[in-house]
Parts: sequence; C-alpha cells; structure tokens
Amino acid sequence: MPGICDPLLALSSMLLGGAAAYVILSIAERMRATDQEHLKWRWLSIGGVAAGLEIWAIHFIGNLAFCPPAPGAEDYALTILSIVFAGAAGTVAVYLIGSHGQSQTQLVLGGLAMGVCLSLTHFASVTSIHQSLSLQTRVLPFVLSIGVILGLGIVVILLGAWNISYGGWRVTEKASAMGLALAGAHFAGMIPAYGSMGVTISAPPPGIEVDLLAIVAVSLSTLLAIIDRHVTTASGLARDAHALMVEAIESVPQWFSLFDADDRLVICNRKYREVVSGPGAHVRTGDSFESIIRRIAERGDIPAAIGNVESWVQRRLDMHHNPQGPYIQHQSSGEWIQINERRTKDGGIVAIATDITALKNAEQAAEDAKARLADSLALVEAAKARMQEELNVGRDIQRSMLPSVFPAFPDRKEMELYAVLEPALEVGGDLYDFFLVDDHRLCFVIGDVSGNGVPAALFMAMTKIMVKTRAASDPSPASIVTHVNDALSADNESCMFVTLYLGILNLRDGTLVTTNAGHNHPLLKRRDGRFEWLTAQDGPLVGPMPGIAFKESTIRLAPGDELFFYTDGVTEADNVRRELFGNDRLKAVLDQSRAGSVVDRIGEVMNAVKTFAAGAPQADDITMLGLRYHGIAPSDIAAGVFRQMMPNQLTAIPVLQEAFEQYVAQWGGARPLIPTLNMALDDL
Repeated sequence: MPGICDPLLALSSMLLGGAAAYVILSIAERMRATDQEHLKWRWLSIGGVAAGLEIWAIHFIGNLAFCPPAPGAEDYALTILSIVFAGAAGTVAVYLIGSHGQSQTQLVLGGLAMGVCLSLTHFASVTSIHQSLSLQTRVLPFVLSIGVILGLGIVVILLGAWNISYGGWRVTEKASAMGLALAGAHFAGMIPAYGSMGVTISAPPPGIEVDLLAIVAVSLSTLLAIIDRHVTTASGLARDAHALMVEAIESVPQWFSLFDADDRLVICNRKYREVVSGPGAHVRTGDSFESIIRRIAERGDIPAAIGNVESWVQRRLDMHHNPQGPYIQHQSSGEWIQINERRTKDGGIVAIATDITALKNAEQAAEDAKARLADSLALVEAAKARMQEELNVGRDIQRSMLPSVFPAFPDRKEMELYAVLEPALEVGGDLYDFFLVDDHRLCFVIGDVSGNGVPAALFMAMTKIMVKTRAASDPSPASIVTHVNDALSADNESCMFVTLYLGILNLRDGTLVTTNAGHNHPLLKRRDGRFEWLTAQDGPLVGPMPGIAFKESTIRLAPGDELFFYTDGVTEADNVRRELFGNDRLKAVLDQSRAGSVVDRIGEVMNAVKTFAAGAPQADDITMLGLRYHGIAPSDIAAGVFRQMMPNQLTAIPVLQEAFEQYVAQWGGARPLIPTLNMALDDL
C-alpha cells in the first residue's frame, strides 16, 4: 500500500465519522421522545438522509486521502448508487437505535444489515472514483474487510442502542466511539483496494483545493453538530416540561382535554381516555371533537342523545364553540359530569370535566328529603290546626267555666267584686271563682295549675268543681282545701298540682276566713292606709300527696277595706331584657293607684304589666281578683229585726221556731239566741 496521500483528508474522514454517529444518535433520541407515528416517520426520513450523506462523505473524503482520482474517471451512476447505499445504512442505524423494545438478536441482525450497506457504499464509491486505475484486489483481504465492516456495523448499532436505552455515556463519548467504528469500517474497506497493489496515478495529488473542500465539509459538519446539540438540549428541556405537564395532567382527578384551533385533540389525560374511548374505538391525538362526541353519542353513552344523535351533536358543538359556563351532562352509566370549557389564546379550547355524581345524588337526596319534609310539614300543619282548634275549644271551655259577668251581684251592696284572666298563647291553668254560699256568705277562690295546655285546663276545671261542691256544705276553708287535695292527689300519676287561695267572707260582720295553699300572698288595703302583704299563714301545694291538714286564718274587714289577689303571671311577667315585673313593682303600682273602683285598679295593674313587657311574648296566664268590702247599710240593719205574729195556740210554736231559724240563717249574729228562744217556748 502506497500510504496516505493526504493526512488532513484522512483526519477529516474520521471526524465525519463522528459527525455521522452524532446525527444518528440525535435523530434516534427524537424518535424515542414522541408517541406520534407520523413524527416518527418524519424523523426517520430526515435521519436516514442526513446520516447517509455523512456516511457517504466519510468514504468519499477517505478515498481522496488514500489516492486521488484520475481525471474523468468518475461514474455518476455508481456515485449515486453509493449515496443510496449510504442512506440505507444511515436509515437502518436510526431506525434500530431510535426504536423501543428491540431484542439483542434484532440489533445484531440490524448491525449486519448496516454493515452490508456500508460495504456496498464503500466499494461502489471506490469503483466510481477509481474505475480507470489498475486495481489488483485479492480475494482474502476483500472477504476479511467485509467481515470487519459487518462487525463494526454491529458495534455501531449496539453502542447506539445500549447507550440511548441505559445511558452512562455523554453524547460526545457515544458519537466518538461510533465514529471510530464507522471510520474503521472505511479503513477496512481500503485495505483490499490499496493494500497490496500497484496503483498508477495519472494525475497529480489534488492539492490545496481538495484540502479546502475537506476543511469546509468538516467545518459544516461540526457547525451542524453544535447547532444540533443546542437544539437537542432545548428539545430535551421541552420534553421534560412536556413530561412534567403530562404528569400533572394525569394526576388530576378531573377529565382534561385540549383541542387546537382546528378543533382536533392535542392532549388529554387517562381519565378522559377512559370515558371517551370505547370497545374498538380509542381516542387518539388528532381526533376531531365532533368525531369524539358523535362516537359516544352513537354508542349510547348519553341518554339525551339516544334517538336524537344529530340534534344533540349540533347543540353540543354550539356549546363547545361558544363556551359560556359550566355544562352538566348525564352519562348512561349514571354518572353526572360538569364540563367547563374556555378558549385559549391561539383559538383552541381547553376542557375540564368534574365528576359531580356524588353532588347530584346528594341534591336528589335533598330533594327527596325536602319532599318528605313538605309532606311531614303538611301533616304537622294539619295536626297543628286540629290542635289549635282543640286549644281554642279548651280556652273557650276555660273561659265559660269562669265568672265573666260583672258586676257579679248587682243587687248586693255589701261588696264590690271584679276579676280578669288574660290567657297566654296556650290554654293555661289559672282559675278564679266566687259564689254566695248562702244569703250572707261569699266564697271566693283563685289558683294556678302547674303546666299549660289542655291537661292544665282539665285539672283547673276539676279543682273549680270540687271547691264549689264542697263549699256548699262545708263552712271551713281549711276543710274544703283538705278535701280537694285528697281528691286531686288520687290517681295523680302526672304529679300535677295547683296553688289555691280560698276565703269565705261574712258579708254582715266582715269576718274573713282564708286558707293559702302555696299561692302568692295577697295585698290588703285598709280604708285609710296603704296596701300591705297578708303573710300570716301559708300552706303546701294542692294535689301532690294526700293526707295534708291545711290551716286557716281569720281577719275582720271594715267597710272600705280592699283585697287584691293575683297569680304569678303578674309578678313573673318579663320584658325583652328578661327582667321580671316582681312584687316590689306590683306594690308600687297599687300604692300609686288613685282608682275609685276595683275594676279601674285591676285595669291600672294590667296596663302597667303590659307596658313593662314592651311587646315581649306573654309566657303565662295573668289572673287578678279584686274585692272591696262595703259592709251592711243602717237600713239593712233595721231590716234585720225579727218580728213574727202568731195566734195564741200551742200549734203555732213549731211555726215560730222554723221562722226564727230562717232568720238566724240570714243573720248569723242571732244564732246564740236559739237556745234562749227554745227555753221560753218550753215555758209556754
């Protein structure tokens, strides 16, 4: 072998080997980075052409380095064929290195294919340049060179595939190793052509022009490699950002999709693909929005579109192209989704769909509960109306059982009597009553039953009836209350009770006998004095337990004296500040009153209570009873003289006795005269 004619060209050939390897690795990385098939084929085409030209340049400049061509000896057909073989070698390298999941066997077979293409490229190039030279080729070196080229082709493929798949080397290290392998393949091809033959060169060495050509070629390759490195770095950053964005999109629980200005799918997450894709119809990048919604409508995924696909698709497209707000869509699976769409700056549309099935189910449950509540409220209102009607009846019964006509005894001048009951919102248990036991004795009672409502009203009615029934035959207030207590406590499982203040007033002499069973203390106003509390005697409540012996006390009223009785609805009335009316305020109102009658007096107290309450709801019945004692007029005293005309016959004595007993019944003060009269009659 005569040796290398131009070392610079030989070095350039080796550098072009590194550039070719760099192009193969760069394009292969791009192929691996995309999932879109059309982009893969585009990169494969670009890589095959670029790598093929680099590989062909290796052989072309290498040939010039070993032996310059003879003038006019080039064969253009063989030259083009060598370029095609170089392109095939580059395409094989890019495809195998850039593909995923290639087995070792496939890589080795691909390396052999690349070696074949390299051999064909080399010998086609040598033949086209040196066909006029007298080349004496030996068979054994030729076969060995082919074997070496095939082996180095396998090395190139394995180096590229392993380093892209597993990393470990920098790109310059990968390209250098692969470039040496490619340059070695070229050198191996030179051995049989130039190693042991005599070459007669009919032209001088190419000189500086060829060197400049080689320098330009290497410089361009180097510049392209530098540019490609920056592009690769930027592409890597873009891929990392894209991967991060995809990871973020995949992590959101909502359905995400992005459509470009042509309304074609750019990207979506797994949730969107699961919902939109169906058997044999997977959603893919580049699918139009219309095709996607039409597919799910025709599949029956949208109940609203069944039997009305075209109309539904058109309405959905209108909402998609003119997004206004959230769109609620019901799926055949029972799910409800809320779709929010908006336009991007470049005219695309981004859509996010949220599964609101739980919210819809909650809303439906709320609606069902609301309907049930409405039914229940209707029943409650009906029951309330019936109860109110019953309460009204109970209130009417309560009022009808109490004296309501005043003046109560218009023909009796011995006293002035007035009572009032202002019920609360519910039927209460307050009571009052007054009646003449006989011609000269007045019985009155005021009380307050525990609780409210119909039970309290019934308990009040029973108490009133028992008091009136017992008083007709029992002149003692203590005995009356004792009897009523024993009767009410029997079978009193609810433990209801009543406070009572009961009195019997002798209208002739003003004697008042009273019993207080847990009731509020009344007030007494003497004719020329102020109101004072009557606290001399107090007793337990009526109703909780039997066997209680109640006590009574006696006072004498003078003409003009006045009594004021009330229930706790007066003193416990409150205002909006939760303040109580109280005993002190009640006594102050009575002391300051200048009323001329018990009616006006009670009216002043009622006005004072309502003014104090200032609109606050009345919590309890308000009951008041006023009694002013006038005594007997002198004319009535003269009318009380007993006169009886009788015949002078013994048979008239019983008639006289009966008439006197009737007189005594009217004038209690004459009762001690009965024994004297009987003794006088016995002497007749």
